[in-house]
Amino acid sequence: RRGFDLGLLASVNSATSRPVILSGGYGEPKHLVALQGTAPLPSAIAVASVLHYNQASPSELIELAANLTSTAMAA
Repeated sequence: RRGFDLGLLASVNSATSRPVILSGGYGEPKHLVALQGTAPLPSAIAVASVLHYNQASPSELIELAANLTSTAMAA
């Protein structure tokens, strides 16, 4: 929960054209914000533990993800 491994994400993105699912590392909203500089964005992000332990609500995560998508599409 110290943030995503953005270096690994970049390596995987460059090695495949398949959809990438990002799992592990999410602990707080700034971790999603850190994804804004990545291209392409992951196809999915696993955040089950954050929801399970009530560290964020589904609506908070949806809003953050929507902002990420808008930013990525504007670039």
